[in-house]
Amino acid sequence: MPGVDCHAAGIVGEGTAVKTKNLWPASFLALTGIFILSILSACNHRCDIRDRSGRGHEVTAQGYGTIKAIPDVQEWALEVEFARPTMSEAVTETQKVVDAALKACAKAIPDSNDIQTLRIYTRKEYQWENGKNVFKGYAASQSIEIKLRDFSKTESLTEDLINAGVTSMNGPSFSHSKADSLHKEAMALAMVDAKTNAGRMCQSVNLKCDELVSAKENPIQESPAPMLFAKASNMDMGRAEGTGLSVKPGIMSFSAAVEATYRGK
Repeated sequence: MPGVDCHAAGIVGEGTAVKTKNLWPASFLALTGIFILSILSACNHRCDIRDRSGRGHEVTAQGYGTIKAIPDVQEWALEVEFARPTMSEAVTETQKVVDAALKACAKAIPDSNDIQTLRIYTRKEYQWENGKNVFKGYAASQSIEIKLRDFSKTESLTEDLINAGVTSMNGPSFSHSKADSLHKEAMALAMVDAKTNAGRMCQSVNLKCDELVSAKENPIQESPAPMLFAKASNMDMGRAEGTGLSVKPGIMSFSAAVEATYRGK
C-alpha cells in the first residue's frame, strides 16, 4: 500500500486567534489526537488537503484501477537461415523454406496483414582454423513476423513450421486486440477510486468535494508478457515429423494510476 502523506492545512477558520503560551490542556490534546487519527484512517492512498485562500479547500487524492483479461493475440518471430558454398545456393535454400513457412502460416492465419516477411540478409561465413579465418561459404537468412489470433491452431501451426524447416521460433509474446479500450476502463476505475479516497478525506473534516479541478495519469510499471523460445538445435526442426508447441497465455493486467484534485466546500 502506498505511503500515507496527509496534510490538513487551513482547518482553523479565518480570524481565529491561537495562543501558544504554556501547555495545552490534556483534554484538548486528546481531542486533537482523535481528529488527526480520523484523517489518517480516511486516507487509504496518498492524499492532501490544502487551503487555497479565496477559493476554499482543494483535496488531492490518488486512485488505482486494474482490468484483467485473457490475451487474444500471439506474436511470433520466425527465422530461416542456411549456409551453403555459394550465395545462390544459400538464398535458394532459404527462400524455399520461407515459401513453405508462409504457406503454413496462411493455413492458420486468414488475415494476410498478420503475416509480414522482412528483408533477406546475406553474409560470408568464416571459420577460425590454424590461426586464421578460413572462408567456408555464404549464409542467407530471412525473418517472418506473424500474429496468431486463433489459439486453438497454435500446436498445428508450430508443427507445420517445424516440418517446413524453420530454423528458430521466438515467441509467443501475448497481447490483446482491445488493449486501448481495456486501459481506458482501468483509467475509469482509477478515477472512481480517487474520488472515493478524496470523499473519505473530506468527510473526516466536514467538507464536500464534488467539483473536479484537475486530474492526471501517473506512470505505472506493467509486467512483461512471458515468452517461449524454441531453436532448431533443440528440436531437430525439418528433419523428422515434429510435434507442435502448446502454450498457456495466462491473464493480462491493464492498470492505471491517477492523481485527481477536487474543490472542497
